[in-house]
Amino acid sequence: MVLFNFPMLIVWDRDLTVLGLPLLPVALFGIWAALIGVLAWASERPDTPRAVNIDRRV
Repeated sequence: MVLFNFPMLIVWDRDLTVLGLPLLPVALFGIWAALIGVLAWASERPDTPRAVNIDRRV
C-alpha cells in the first residue's frame, strides 16, 4: 500500500513512455496487478493434505 502513497507516486510521474503509454498509469497498473498476484499466491491452499483430527468419542 505504500507504493500508492503520494511520495512514491511522484517517482513514477516522468515524461517517459512504455510501449507508447505514459509511465504513471503503466506503473500503477503493474503494481496493482502484482499486488493481486501476490495476494492470490498467498491465499492458495497447499497441495498437501492436512492431518485430520479424528475424534473417536461418539
